[in-house]
Amino acid sequence: MSGLVVTVRLWVKEARFSEFADFEARAFEIMAQHGVEIVSIVQDHAQTLSDGPHEYIF
Repeated sequence: MSGLVVTVRLWVKEARFSEFADFEARAFEIMAQHGVEIVSIVQDHAQTLSDGPHEYIF
């Protein structure tokens, strides 16, 4: 495995967190089939009322 690390910042449209969680679970399953490892997820749903991202994925 290479040493490539990608950090992703996500904004969830209209605070539709449960729908996004379903999508995210499916996406993680597909990525795992290609050798992707999710190291950490930091959620900040308090950002709903501001411009910051709702989730960071490492």
